[in-house]
Amino acid sequence: MGRIQVRHLVVKASAYYFQATPAMRASGIFSEALGTDLEKAVARAEALNKAWDEIRTGREPVAAPAPRIGTLAHLIDKLRASSEWSDKAPATIRGLEYALRIIAPVFGPTQLKAITPDHCRDFYDALRTQGSTDRAARVMKWLRYLFNFGLRYQLTNSNPAQAVRVKHPAARSEVWEPDQMQAVISKAIDLDLPCIALTIQIAYDTSLRQGDILALTWEQFDGESLWLKQGKTGKEQRVPLWPETVQMIEATRISSGAIPMKTAPIIRGPHGRRYLSDNFTHRFRDICRAAGVSNDLQFLDIRRTASKERAEAGATEAELAAGTGHSIEHGSQILDTYNPRSYALAKSAQDKRLRNKKGTKV
Repeated sequence: MGRIQVRHLVVKASAYYFQATPAMRASGIFSEALGTDLEKAVARAEALNKAWDEIRTGREPVAAPAPRIGTLAHLIDKLRASSEWSDKAPATIRGLEYALRIIAPVFGPTQLKAITPDHCRDFYDALRTQGSTDRAARVMKWLRYLFNFGLRYQLTNSNPAQAVRVKHPAARSEVWEPDQMQAVISKAIDLDLPCIALTIQIAYDTSLRQGDILALTWEQFDGESLWLKQGKTGKEQRVPLWPETVQMIEATRISSGAIPMKTAPIIRGPHGRRYLSDNFTHRFRDICRAAGVSNDLQFLDIRRTASKERAEAGATEAELAAGTGHSIEHGSQILDTYNPRSYALAKSAQDKRLRNKKGTKV
């Protein structure tokens, strides 16, 4: 990582970034990706530094001028002010914000009509060069969405990003084996991190996403199930629990030494506070390594593992949808996304076919 003679401006992997300090972030000035154009990156970094200087000296920072009508920055402002933005789940907004921090420094001041498919293609190629295929695909997804928003609101006449052929990473198919799951749970308990063990157990039992589990509070537990609104979809869901999961949750309640407040988190970090997602992920990976579990396995694969086991046990599409929290009309998509082609399912289909050929009722 290189540093340029502009405060807080650094270069990483051939792209420029503004690296905000904790004090800056507390005041509302955040780190930003500033693209590959040095002149534009310096100008933006200097503007952010000026705003910070004004905050430090007790003066109100001068408000940035409104973006010019017809620019991509103006389109972003329109999106933020629309119901399309406010209707999105928090997790979706975080993903969109991440993409906009990359898109805005490159295209923000540019008139929409001046952005061509070649510009979008060069942008995508730069993303591929600087990072992963997955990151590039996610950013391009939101760039396409942004132009489509402009089309819906008649703010632009075309979507040049749609002409770019985007390579998507191969869908994950990894699943956990029971002994791997137990090894990580046991190691978390050995390391005196019972809440991480409980998080893994809840994920394996329920197929809930990591963010939804970390956000659980005691008022959402009724002694036999969990009540929640999914962070990604906003859908309300009641999730039944295995008896062993209930026992682990109750043991966590007892270990606190007092009746926890209803709004207190069930999953607590070492200091008694809610786990931040990044903090949890790092600790989870450390536990996996200590347990000798492959780096190829991720926490999100537990969701697929649970769904696969349900399918192999004969669950219907409606039952699978209830388990993962998807809508029933997406049943086939659930099977394709969360249930990798397994021998058990193929063998079951073959057995049914053979019984049918022999005239045996299936």
